[in-house]
Amino acid sequence: MVEDVISLPPTYVPGFLAGCVDLDVDISGRALQGLPKRTIGIVGFSRSKLSFPSQLVLANKLPPIFSLCFPSSNNLKGFRKIFIGAAAGGHSQLESKFLQNTALVVNPVATTAVSIDGAPSIEYFIDVRSIKIDGHVVNLNPSLLSIDKNGNGGTKISTVTPWTELHSSLYKPFVQDFVKKAAGRRMKRVASEAPFDACFDSSTIENSVTGLVVPVIDLVLAGGVEWSIHGANSMVMAGKNVACLAFVNGGMKAKLSSVETSIVIGGHS
Repeated sequence: MVEDVISLPPTYVPGFLAGCVDLDVDISGRALQGLPKRTIGIVGFSRSKLSFPSQLVLANKLPPIFSLCFPSSNNLKGFRKIFIGAAAGGHSQLESKFLQNTALVVNPVATTAVSIDGAPSIEYFIDVRSIKIDGHVVNLNPSLLSIDKNGNGGTKISTVTPWTELHSSLYKPFVQDFVKKAAGRRMKRVASEAPFDACFDSSTIENSVTGLVVPVIDLVLAGGVEWSIHGANSMVMAGKNVACLAFVNGGMKAKLSSVETSIVIGGHS
């Protein structure tokens, strides 16, 4: 752990805490495990008091709010934005009419690879009650959608994970229903492109301001709020004229933690 000064005019944070890893010594590569190639570091936005926004908020007495805006494609330049403090919650009345919100939930068990015994998770979880595809409720095991006493299950949001991962028991019926709805739209299925299973000929899919016109995925949250995921965030171009459903099989067991989260919403979504 090191201490430094960070200056983001007009913000000044003395005693800013950061961690360093010698990648030449980290033979296992665990420090950057699961991150995209060419990654040289990571900025934490967790619930921890050591996270980047937490330190800025505490040092400058700002509202504990932040928002991130990522492009759906690497081809879009200049749309990566981070707002911390009052600006993060500033929306016009017109914008607010189109925004929905849901409460974050706390997983009582730590879910990261490195954690303190008995401490709750510092990651962000939301209460997903069901998933719909074009209005049809997918037949999922409801016990996997809730967090049990051991911290297993539930849904978390992760910008470290590029594609949304679903527990195998959820993934299979989810993909089956999506493919069925896609067939009804005359979307031609083609060979899979790893790590994706459901891929289609993009020339058989119309385009719109919300991306490819594909079956809409709705995450039904607590209170009946629905997070609608359209083509720009549910599909990815995996090759020439090949568009794939940007959801992957997360397997049956957790990769970097002893706690098994059923749904990990990735950065693309």
